[in-house]
Amino acid sequence: ISRHSPDGRFLDASPAAYRLLGLWPEQLRGRAVYSLLHPHERRQVLRQAAAALDQDGYHTTTCRVRQAAGGYRWFEIASRAIRETYTGAVVEVVSVSRDITLRIEAQENLAHSARLATLGELASGIAHEINQPLAAVVNYANASQRYLQGLERDPQARERVGQGLQRISEQATHAAEVIRRLRAFLRKGPRRLQALDMAEVAGEAMRLCAWEAARDQVAVELRMSAQLPLVYADRVLLEQVLLNLLRNAIDANREQHGERPSRILLGAVREGDGVRVEVADQGPGVAPGRLDDIFTPFTTSKADGLGLGLSMSRSLIEGFGGSLWARAGDNGGLVLCCRLAVSRG
Repeated sequence: ISRHSPDGRFLDASPAAYRLLGLWPEQLRGRAVYSLLHPHERRQVLRQAAAALDQDGYHTTTCRVRQAAGGYRWFEIASRAIRETYTGAVVEVVSVSRDITLRIEAQENLAHSARLATLGELASGIAHEINQPLAAVVNYANASQRYLQGLERDPQARERVGQGLQRISEQATHAAEVIRRLRAFLRKGPRRLQALDMAEVAGEAMRLCAWEAARDQVAVELRMSAQLPLVYADRVLLEQVLLNLLRNAIDANREQHGERPSRILLGAVREGDGVRVEVADQGPGVAPGRLDDIFTPFTTSKADGLGLGLSMSRSLIEGFGGSLWARAGDNGGLVLCCRLAVSRG
């Protein structure tokens, strides 16, 4: 437990500060909170906290805090503003902090295992996407060899060989890009919260499930508002959440429409000081009384599902300071809604 001045300095802290940070309360008094936060997060964390405390009077955040020994630990910090009775001005902030490093690490390990499982399920589509450019490379190489053999007889052969080599380069680059995306998606390491282009991350998620959507005749339509602000999240984990939501929608459409064509809408709009992302399907939907149940671990309607995808997705989004919920679609189906904080870096 700690008390802070409106300008973000420690007024006091409980003795537990030594166990958590290696710093005694007297070492913290007068010290700026800013100095203990991770350099990549401090500006975003403090701006969000200041805005929320001023407007709502309370704020909860997840961030890295530096210990006296020099390492960083993940903390969940809940703060409440104490106001002057007559003017309403914030005179003090009281915070309750707890070390959640083990929870974050377990969550990241689970997310990585889920990404491995997801790529296993998408293996056919991934193999197809890599095989296509490789087959094209072989064809262009064979054609170029034939043109080279007739170089003396055909004046245009040199130009055709050049065109073939250009196509080989393009297709090889495409295959390399597919592999780069897969390696990035499988990255395992500490989460890196940063400013992200929502359209770019959405495009990566759509590419990963494109073959699965095409197989089930599901068209994925992307609708992004113009000039969306950058959002604040971890790129790989946000991409994983969007992929989970899209694949959930593809499954719902397949259940409802079978082999008939259907559509999914992936959209994003500015909403207040955040960005709202929605994935709307044309599936059978969920009863209003069960909308929150779908986020409960091990709750699933799929014969071969574990019921962890949406639960894990909500935990990941909340770790970015956002929220994830579901609502019934205006014309049936289910809409999964995600609210993300805007980057203020």
